[in-house]
Amino acid sequence: MKKILLYLAPLMIAHSAFAQDPTVPAPKPAAHAQKVDMKQVQKANIESGGASRAQIIQNRLYSVAHKFEFGLLGSYVATDPFLSVKSYGFSLGYHLNETWAINGIYWKDSVSPSQALNVFQSSNGFTVNTVNPVSFYGGEIQFSPIYGKLNVLDMSIVHFDLHLSAGAGERKTDSGTYLAFMAGIGQQIFLTSWLTLGVDFRLLKFSQDIREKVVSPNVPNPLGSVIGNTSETSSVTTLSMNFLFGG
Repeated sequence: MKKILLYLAPLMIAHSAFAQDPTVPAPKPAAHAQKVDMKQVQKANIESGGASRAQIIQNRLYSVAHKFEFGLLGSYVATDPFLSVKSYGFSLGYHLNETWAINGIYWKDSVSPSQALNVFQSSNGFTVNTVNPVSFYGGEIQFSPIYGKLNVLDMSIVHFDLHLSAGAGERKTDSGTYLAFMAGIGQQIFLTSWLTLGVDFRLLKFSQDIREKVVSPNVPNPLGSVIGNTSETSSVTTLSMNFLFGG
C-alpha cells in the first residue's frame, strides 16, 4: 500500500499545481456533434449542381452536335426462307444535337435462291411463288440516350453511342411498291473524331402482294396475276462506315 501511494504522490502534486496555475488555459469543452439532414443535402445538390454533374458524367471526347453524317451501308436481310438477300447502299443524316438526329437511307437488294429453295426445286421439279425485294428508301429519327467509354485491356479507350431509331419509307419488290415502317437499335464506335463504325438492327414491317410465278398446266392462275397478300416483317442487320463533317 505504501508503494502505491509513493507512485501516485507525484501525479497528484502535478495535477494540483496545474489546477492552481492561472496562466495555464483550461481545456475547451468538446463540440457537440450536429445531425446532418441527408435529404436536404441531396435536394441542394440536385437544385444547385445537377446540371454540372450531368456534364461531367456525359462529357464527350467526340461531339456530333450540328454535324452531317454520310454512311456507306452493307446489310443482311432476313426475309423469305427461300431467298438469300444482301443489300448495299448509303445514308445521309444531320445531328440536331448530341441526342437527336434525322437520317435518310437508301439501299439496293441483291437476291439469290437460298439453299432451302434449291433443295425444294431439285426434290419437286418446280419452284414456289416468292416475292423478291428490290430496294428501300426512307427516313428515320434517331435518339441517342447513352454515350459510353470502354477500357479495352487497359490498352485503349473506346467511345461509343447507343441509339434507338424509328421511321418509314417505301419498300419496292418485284410485285409492287409498298409503305413500310421500321424501328431499330444501333451503336456507333468512334474510330476518330470524324469516322465511326456503325452496327444497326432494324425491323421492317409492310404488306405486299404475291404474284403467280409458277408456269404449270396444274396452275390455273395467269402468270403475273395477284394471288394473295401477306404481311411481311424483315430484319435488317447493317454494318456501316460513317463520315462526320460540318458543325
